[in-house]
Amino acid sequence: MTKHTFLQTTTKSAKVIALCALSLAGTQSYAQKGFDVGLNSGVQTSSLINKQDQAAGEELDYSQKIHIPVGINVGYTFTKHMGVELDFIYVTQGQGYKGVAVANPDDNVMSSTFAGVADLNGKPLVVGDSYTAETRFSNIKIPVLFRYTGNTDKKVYFHSFIGPQIDMISSVNYYVNGNKSPLTGYDQTPSDMYKKMTIDGVLGVGAGFNLTSNLVLSADLRLEYGLGDVEKKSATISQGNISGNFYGSDRTATNNASGGLMVALTYKFAKKATSKTTKTTTKTTTTSKAKK
Repeated sequence: MTKHTFLQTTTKSAKVIALCALSLAGTQSYAQKGFDVGLNSGVQTSSLINKQDQAAGEELDYSQKIHIPVGINVGYTFTKHMGVELDFIYVTQGQGYKGVAVANPDDNVMSSTFAGVADLNGKPLVVGDSYTAETRFSNIKIPVLFRYTGNTDKKVYFHSFIGPQIDMISSVNYYVNGNKSPLTGYDQTPSDMYKKMTIDGVLGVGAGFNLTSNLVLSADLRLEYGLGDVEKKSATISQGNISGNFYGSDRTATNNASGGLMVALTYKFAKKATSKTTKTTTKTTTTSKAKK
């Protein structure tokens, strides 16, 4: 009799525990799924990586430029740890340079371009003098990211993402010694010397902070690297009936890259789990009473 009572009690307890466990599991899964939307910004540096520019010595050296991207993000979480995200980001980036003007700059190095546009705009570089220059892009970036997170039920959790990015260049400008330097007298603009679109790879790691049940602040270290040459090597420059190649015939590929800290404030549309838990608990209690 005692054994039978013990088994009955154990069975009832097991059912109650199982129902509670299923309720909690279902609640967590339900709470994690759903759409989210947010705003993002940050502080990044960018580079135009070219082996010949990097090896040019004092004729051309790199200098860092800080830029601030701004954008929106839309995502969907389909399991507790995984989801996808689509961003739309606008940023002005490129590469800063500094160097010492030489008499005959290498045609395969950007120093020759800066010397040329300085001449075109009536402000030639003086041999032996230092100068600064910049290639400045206006970009619209559309990354498609796969997200993986830690336990998002915690106040602070691990956050990461990886994926491809469409990088569209809307405009390009050259600056020499702080002065905007167009291709004065020619039929082309600096924008014509670059590809309108490239594909990048994106990688990010950081942390998410649950400010409320629906509002999340995330901070990530983000790296982006262009998978192809951003320069349009076939580009020509023309003046009337005279035309020629813009880049030196042996210039190597130039890859765009950027990295820095990105911060996003995201609102999750997932419903709260409390109402579902309450409903299941009520059902469990009613079932237990009926069996008594």
